[in-house]
Amino acid sequence: MNINTIPHSATILVIDDNPINLQVVFEYLQACELEISIAQTGIAGIERAITIIPDLILLDIQLPDIDGFETCRRLKLNEATTDIPVIFITAQADSESLVKGFSVGAVDYITKPIQQQELLARLQTHLNLQQLQKQLEQQVKERTTELINANARLEDEIHERKILNAALDQAAESIIITDTEGVIIYVNRAFEQITGYSTKEAIGKKPNMLKSNEQALSLYKDLWKTITDKKIWLGRLINKRKDGSFYTETATISPVLDENNVIINYIGVKRDITEELKLQKQYHQSQKMESVGLLAGGVAHDFNNILTAINGYAELSKLELPSESPVQSMLDIILSSGKRATSLIRQLLAFSRKEITAPTVLSLDKIVTDMDKMLEQIIGKQVKIKTIYPPELWSVKVDQSQAESIIVNLAVNARDAMPEGGLLTIELSNKKLGSNVSESYIKAKPGDYVLLSVTDTGSGMSRIVKDRLFEPFFTTKVSGKGTGLGLAAVFGIVTHSKGALCLHTKEGVGTTFEIYLPRVIEDVTLSDTGQQVKEMCVSGNETILLFEDDKNVLHVMKKAIELEGFNVLEARDGHDALEIASNYDKSIDLLLTNVTLPKMNGKKLAKNLMEIFPNVKTIFTSGALGRTIEQGDEIEKGDIYLQKPFSIHDLTQKIKEVLHQ
Repeated sequence: MNINTIPHSATILVIDDNPINLQVVFEYLQACELEISIAQTGIAGIERAITIIPDLILLDIQLPDIDGFETCRRLKLNEATTDIPVIFITAQADSESLVKGFSVGAVDYITKPIQQQELLARLQTHLNLQQLQKQLEQQVKERTTELINANARLEDEIHERKILNAALDQAAESIIITDTEGVIIYVNRAFEQITGYSTKEAIGKKPNMLKSNEQALSLYKDLWKTITDKKIWLGRLINKRKDGSFYTETATISPVLDENNVIINYIGVKRDITEELKLQKQYHQSQKMESVGLLAGGVAHDFNNILTAINGYAELSKLELPSESPVQSMLDIILSSGKRATSLIRQLLAFSRKEITAPTVLSLDKIVTDMDKMLEQIIGKQVKIKTIYPPELWSVKVDQSQAESIIVNLAVNARDAMPEGGLLTIELSNKKLGSNVSESYIKAKPGDYVLLSVTDTGSGMSRIVKDRLFEPFFTTKVSGKGTGLGLAAVFGIVTHSKGALCLHTKEGVGTTFEIYLPRVIEDVTLSDTGQQVKEMCVSGNETILLFEDDKNVLHVMKKAIELEGFNVLEARDGHDALEIASNYDKSIDLLLTNVTLPKMNGKKLAKNLMEIFPNVKTIFTSGALGRTIEQGDEIEKGDIYLQKPFSIHDLTQKIKEVLHQ
């Protein structure tokens, strides 16, 4: 036996009460340079084993206190010594003793008298086994630690993946991942919501399932070439949802590269901008119409003065000429044209929201009912009219003439869309708009509205026509058949009334205009229509201070007023008017003044004049105002005004009404 194969660092515990046996064992093992510890009783041996933790125990069966079997059993029950190999030293090598020894945990036995060769062989075997076991245990421990660490890393990776998946799935942007052939392998929840396709429906397909055919093929070729060249493609795509509707999205499509710079996937991050584009379009349209409105308001102001002069001179000429004069018919044509021009300019003012209005609380069903016969005459017999009202319609606050203008313009538009006849439905209803108001309701806020729906069964409109429908002067009618201001005026009136307008149309099916006017909780204003006009007690010799900056309008107004027998004091400007009033030795009964004037506006003039003549009354005239009376700009509630262009009859009647008060 080569003693060098026995681990020299091993510790051997010998438990034996026989000094001779101990001496023999000690001599045999001394040559191996092993560390030897001795105990002569079972109890002492157990305590010694717990203290030094030997690598192997040689245990005699016959001991003075407890035998070797009990000693071995107790060693194996103790956690500190349970793994230490025990070799019995015995003179009793019968099978029963051997079985009992192995049953209590011994690994081997040596019979007495002890032979060195046998002892060393057994020690070598079991110490090497013990060392191998420890190595295996260390390897298992290390491997177990590695597995635990690997499992921890795997759990961390799984956790990170869960977080990543959750982030991808909950992202507002649509995310799509494909393989190198462009086959979809992943889509997130936003993709499902935007496109209408489920994950199951998308996986295995290619992104061209969304293709709308609204863009050139060259765009898609450029996209594919860019990403296959390992570059990032940025652009805008018009795609088609599962339900067939189109949507626009900005897309960033990138190649995914491995450590060898080889493409392994493609990832697209896309954001639906359809609603943003609609809002931008609405904003640009609103800006464009606002600009045109400012222009229209400026033109209307000057045009109103011109019309007032033209119509006024024509009326005065008719009064001064004999009724049988052939010029009378020509003057009638001038006045008729003037009325048409007046209607046109009022539409311009309504569109630009610069017409003076007198909003009142009213019920639209009463307006529509009163207009039934007029609408039948306007529409003609080929088109049937159907009206629908709820039992109790909410009230709105709007200028009555403008409400009538909305209905007439929409009815005329519907008639023109049904040249062969059809059905015109005018429906009124109460409508509540919540916080999830559709973007198609232009500037609509949540709240209660009265909905006026005007539906025709006509030709409908193309997308191009629909996009330009409310532009002033835009018309699809032949030259001379329309001004293109009717629907622009409707837009202006509705917007000014803080309402909303929505259009639904389809070519070949028909069109529905929806007008939303805010509900008001007030009693309906009673109209004076139908009441008898009282006799006006006006002497005819009252004095009127006239202030107008347009010379032609001034001359017409002065001439008309003087024909009624009134005294007229003509002023060049505000300061001149106050000077005239200060030097006038009689009473001035009425101030007739334009609102917007240089140096001193009409409101300030009226206020200063009342300091001289406290009982003086005032009539304001205007071609166009920046705001309406209820907004309290220059004209206020309770002020009396005449909107240009007016006839000389309207002028003299208004003067008589005011002086009669």
